[in-house]
Amino acid sequence: GLTDENAQLAEAVIGSLVGVFNVQLTSVFADDSRVFVYDFNALGTEVLAGPTALGFTNTAFPSCGLVEANQCSEQIALATVFAGVGPTADWETFAWADGFHPGELVHDLMAQRLVAGMRERGWR
Repeated sequence: GLTDENAQLAEAVIGSLVGVFNVQLTSVFADDSRVFVYDFNALGTEVLAGPTALGFTNTAFPSCGLVEANQCSEQIALATVFAGVGPTADWETFAWADGFHPGELVHDLMAQRLVAGMRERGWR
């Protein structure tokens, strides 16, 4: 199985690869005003570093429990109960929908920041 140590190593390697890719992508399009590069990974880091300031109530448990995000519904999220957390009545403010996909509030923040960045560049 995957040990905690191996999981941390994998996370570090993937994080480094994402960072290198983002730097290269940004540099390729730096002088092209038609292209807006947004770093979603940086938003994820920001959410984990200061969740409360962004309106998140939970970054530890997924709102859909063990159900994959594409099969989750509001009814499933509301019925999901976690040890020590209780019913997820505030599931919309969980950072994660499942073990991989961001939750509803993360998607809202992504959309807001994308629109703001596009407007800053004169897009309509």
